[in-house]
Amino acid sequence: MLKFKKNIVKNICFVGFMGSGKSILGKDLSKLYLREELLKILVNLLPNKSNIISTTGILSRELNEILDKNKKKLNNFMCVGGMGHASAIATGILHEIESKKIICLDGDGSILMHMGHLSLVAKEHYKNFIHIVFNNSAHESVGGQPNNYEVVDRNKLFKALGYKENIFIKNISDIENYDFKNLVGPVYIEIEVENSSNKNLMRPDKPPVENKESFIRKIHE
Repeated sequence: MLKFKKNIVKNICFVGFMGSGKSILGKDLSKLYLREELLKILVNLLPNKSNIISTTGILSRELNEILDKNKKKLNNFMCVGGMGHASAIATGILHEIESKKIICLDGDGSILMHMGHLSLVAKEHYKNFIHIVFNNSAHESVGGQPNNYEVVDRNKLFKALGYKENIFIKNISDIENYDFKNLVGPVYIEIEVENSSNKNLMRPDKPPVENKESFIRKIHE
């Protein structure tokens, strides 16, 4: 019979990852922007009434706080508690909605968890799909431990998955130069960010079901 030690994972296992600016691959992330800074810029660039599906965890909390303060009218569905499923939800919506832009704000760890459904992009060639991935080379929302996204050739991968264009953004001016309203998808946009975030982020004040119902109502307006 198998016997386990009391602590399978040591209490200090992930200490040093969150906000350290380092990944297990030795990549220095300390000179990159915070995701929250770039989200603020992105929100101002997106047209009003844009339809956004945001990945679980810290990214959605950051976006929720930005939208609460900004008061910009963006239709956002937060994929709470469903790590890896934001892009799957987005492709499901794309199957029904062809006339409106669908923007998925995703993470590198999320992509690695559930990549299979993205083959639908190659099959359907969704022209209204913009897939923006914030790459911090880590699973930040669950401890900040590094992942292996950096060893994947994303340019080849997303071309094979049927994306029309792959864009790799290195600085703020690159973001500001894109006309998101007139981008023709499917487009993959990758933005490298720090493995760090504000520890005092507010949490959504509405239950997930209410968020879902609001999103569905607005997307049909």
